[in-house]
Amino acid sequence: MIIEYKNIAIGTRISNASFSLAEGEFVMLTGEDSDAINDLIKSLYGAVAIKGEQAVVLDQSMLEINQEEMAFLRKQIGLVLPFDVLPLHITMIEVLDTILHAQDVIDARERLAKISSLLERLKLQKFQELIVADLSNEVKQLICIAAALIKEPTLLIASQPTIFLSEANIDLVMKVIYEHAKDLSITSLIATHDLQLIQNYPSRILQVAEQRVIDYTQ
Repeated sequence: MIIEYKNIAIGTRISNASFSLAEGEFVMLTGEDSDAINDLIKSLYGAVAIKGEQAVVLDQSMLEINQEEMAFLRKQIGLVLPFDVLPLHITMIEVLDTILHAQDVIDARERLAKISSLLERLKLQKFQELIVADLSNEVKQLICIAAALIKEPTLLIASQPTIFLSEANIDLVMKVIYEHAKDLSITSLIATHDLQLIQNYPSRILQVAEQRVIDYTQ
């Protein structure tokens, strides 16, 4: 299993989370309590306190993890961050190149090939030489999605990835995420309040409700 939670309390908003995600699964996470959903997501990379019976992410116990193990775990996770964390005075290519450097992709030609391929899939080539500060919020959101995907992570976590996107780009992004995950057997957890998105992309659904995580496949 990529994620295995059993009887886990997360922060103050979830008293019992019991669910698992297998390799290559594509799962939607939803619910009315945004703070509880955010706490669940943060717990997967050690940013929220948890306690309970078992919490394993990528073979690492989150109940016993140390700082070195945390750093290694986070290299394996593709996290779609809010666009306000992006550095403003470098280009899109430089943002993605920095991430690949951190992933120990040393060869410059290999990095450029990976970046060019992903930007083409996301139809971002025309923006690639512009600095982030000059881009729209929608394009910045697409950069954040690209930044998570470029890592080719074992686990992709995206909270509200389509919130600033047009209808056309929502379809494009969801198709790219789904195909990228399928091609590389990436486990994907997509948090969204968009019921239309859930209907358009049928998948397994986890819902946070009444301080629990409900698995609608069970």
